[in-house]
Amino acid sequence: MRKEDNKNLIDFYYLFYTRAASRLVPAAACGSRGGVAAMPHLTKAALFLIILTMIAIASDHGGLALKAEIKKLLEEKALPYKDFGTNSAESCDYALFGYPAAMAVASGECERGILICGTGVGMSLVANKIRGIRCVVCSDCFTAALSREHNDSNILALGERVVGLGLGRFIASTWLETSFSGGRHARRIAHITQIEEGKAPGLN
Repeated sequence: MRKEDNKNLIDFYYLFYTRAASRLVPAAACGSRGGVAAMPHLTKAALFLIILTMIAIASDHGGLALKAEIKKLLEEKALPYKDFGTNSAESCDYALFGYPAAMAVASGECERGILICGTGVGMSLVANKIRGIRCVVCSDCFTAALSREHNDSNILALGERVVGLGLGRFIASTWLETSFSGGRHARRIAHITQIEEGKAPGLN
C-alpha cells in the first residue's frame, strides 16, 4: 500500500471514529440507568499504529537485551512486528541484521523499524545507505519525538549500552506514538529525496 493510500485510509477511519465517539453518551451522564461509556480519545498517530503498522526489529549481540524489552513493548501495544535477528548473544556483525530489516521498511513490507546495537550508530549507518530510509539515533525522548514530527523518521536506532533498558523503552514508545506534522517539514523531506536521486535540493 502506498503512503498516500495509508494517509487516506487513516483520515477516513479517524473521521468515522470521531463522529462515532461524539454520538455516544458518557456513562456518568446517565445516572443510575447506566449507559454507554464514552469511547477513549485516540490521536491519528495512535489510530495509525492500531490499524496499519508492522514494525521491523533487529539487533546485534550488543542490543539483544533491549530488543527483548522493545518486543514486550510492542506486544503490550498490540503492534505486530517481524524480528530479523539476531537471536544469539554471540558476537556478530550488525549489518547482517540491520540491512534486511531496513529493506523491509524501504519496500513497504513494514511501515517502521527499530534497530538496536551497542550505540545505535552502526545500525543507523547501515539503514541510511538504503534509499527511502530516514533512520535516527536517539538517546532521549525529545529527539525521538521531533525526529517523527519534523523529519518523518521511519527507523529508530537505539544503543543499548548508551540508554539501557528503561530509557530505551520510553524512547521507543515516544517515537512510535508521535506522528509526522507535515507542512513545511514535508518540503524538507522532499529535499532529502532529491539528494537521494542525485539532485541538488530545492531544484526541480
